[in-house]
Amino acid sequence: MIRDLPPSHFLFRIESFSLLVKTEVEMYKSDAFDAGGHQWRLVLYPNGNQKNNGNGYISLYLEIERTENLSLNWEVSVDFKLFVHDQIRDKYLVFKDWAVPVRRFYELKTKWGFSQLLSQETFNDASNGFSDGKGIALSVYLELEEAYALPPNRKLFAEYKLRLMDQIKSNHLERKANHWFHSSSSNWGYPKFVLLNHLHDASKGYILNDNLIVEAEILIISRVKCFS
Repeated sequence: MIRDLPPSHFLFRIESFSLLVKTEVEMYKSDAFDAGGHQWRLVLYPNGNQKNNGNGYISLYLEIERTENLSLNWEVSVDFKLFVHDQIRDKYLVFKDWAVPVRRFYELKTKWGFSQLLSQETFNDASNGFSDGKGIALSVYLELEEAYALPPNRKLFAEYKLRLMDQIKSNHLERKANHWFHSSSSNWGYPKFVLLNHLHDASKGYILNDNLIVEAEILIISRVKCFS
């Protein structure tokens, strides 16, 4: 299943994912986040959860946190989805156990997810848009200057277009995005805006006389808003 909308509760972005794979990091946990009155983390196995049939795959799980604060014999039933962002088409691949949509978290089972989320082969295929674009694509981002100066729990919303100019036929490559910018997320865009082989294709006109032109057009911008 594929959808346009991003996850509603938490976004887990990893810079230089390939380094986690090469250095054979077994497991990587996200920061904690709140949903439904409980604390959670995403747990990633870049080389697959070898203990649960994940060899050759990327494994990803949702884990409940701070269970020591819950009552004796606690249980939390959750209907959740996990997503992987296709950075080329700006779509989200949806993962959900449709056969058992609601999972029960309890003392002996604090983690649910997918041991075989994506095969390494699928993930590493640049045309699928899941891995970073280093060495194979031009990355383009919009960045909020001095985002660090925003007060805590303040965000700034922007909807915008990023545009790579075709300097011959005016057949520009354009992508639209939106993002809540804040002190810990000051930029947003496309790690794989255009593949390098397309960028250097002279017939497309992106590079002319050794010049490359990228434009940003701000469509909507909100006032800084406080979130509780």
